[in-house]
Amino acid sequence: MIVLIRPINPLLHIQFPGKFMKSFVAFYFFLSLCCDAFSQKDSTIYLLAKEFYDASLPDSASLLLKKVLDSKEVSYFLKSESHSLLGHIEQDKGNLPGALQEYIKAGKIGSDNQDIDLTTQADINISGVYRQQNRLDIARLYIDKAENNLPQLENKKLIGNYYNNKA
Repeated sequence: MIVLIRPINPLLHIQFPGKFMKSFVAFYFFLSLCCDAFSQKDSTIYLLAKEFYDASLPDSASLLLKKVLDSKEVSYFLKSESHSLLGHIEQDKGNLPGALQEYIKAGKIGSDNQDIDLTTQADINISGVYRQQNRLDIARLYIDKAENNLPQLENKKLIGNYYNNKA
């Protein structure tokens, strides 16, 4: 089976066998999104990275998050969230030291900017890594630290996240 792709320019025609079509379309979609992302604001790139992560494309998400972190004008919130998402990616890959490093960076940014929500989220994530390493004493310290911040949280979803990780 041959599939004919008609690009915007009608003078160009590309023919591909059907079995290669799916991978080509995925690559073309990724390439076009990346090209668009590099001309967008950091927040747009972050949202795109989150979509890639949710679509089980962690390597693509990592590349975009590193682009956000390389920007000089990125907000502290976006920087912390990017480190946090990179931590999730590393944790999903089984790279627990890498995940821990990213979560610690996210927490430091939160504490440097007195953002209790970001600091608490980082503490919950760090606790999860230590729990996964079976270092329960350290995990308990971080989850208790997060618990102390619960009354001051602005983002009430973090409370649910805390209870999910406390168990």
